[in-house]
Amino acid sequence: MARGDQEQDTSFNYEEDLRINKHKLDREFEKHPILHMRYATLAAQADASAKRAQEKVKTIRSEIIMTAARDGIPNIPKPTGPQIEAYYRVNFDYREAKAEVINAEETAQLLNNAVSAMHARRIALENLAQFHHSGYFSSPKAPEGSNLGDDENLKTRAGETAKRKAKERK
Repeated sequence: MARGDQEQDTSFNYEEDLRINKHKLDREFEKHPILHMRYATLAAQADASAKRAQEKVKTIRSEIIMTAARDGIPNIPKPTGPQIEAYYRVNFDYREAKAEVINAEETAQLLNNAVSAMHARRIALENLAQFHHSGYFSSPKAPEGSNLGDDENLKTRAGETAKRKAKERK
C-alpha cells in the first residue's frame, strides 16, 4: 500500500485527550508530549492527504479537458471554454474527486484545530502547576471580599449560634 493511500486513524477521543486531571498533574505532563505529537502527526498526514486529493482533482480535470478538446463533447463537435468547463464539472469522476477534497480538507482542519487545542492544554497544565505550587488546591478558601474566612467572624457567629440554640432548649 502506498503511503498516500493509507487510511488515517482519526478515531481519537479529542475531548477525553484534552481533559486534564488536576490531581495528577505529573502524569498529565508526562502524557502531554505524546498526545501533542500524535495529533501533530495526524494533522500533517491529513494536510498531505488533502493536497494529494487536490492534485487528483486537477489531473482528472485536465484529462477531461484534453479529451473534450481532442474528441469534442457528445453533440458538440467544437466545444467552447465554458462548455468544456460545464462538461468536466458534471463528470462523475470529477465530482467524486471534489468530494474527496472536501472531506480531506475537513479532516485536516479538525486535526489542525486539535493541535491548537493541545497547545492550549499545555498552557493550562502550566497554569494548573503554578496554582498547585502556590497552594491553591491545598485548603478551602473563602471567596474574595467575603468575611467567611475571617477567624474572628467565625468565632462570633459560632458563639451566636450556640447562644441561640441554648435559648431554644430552655
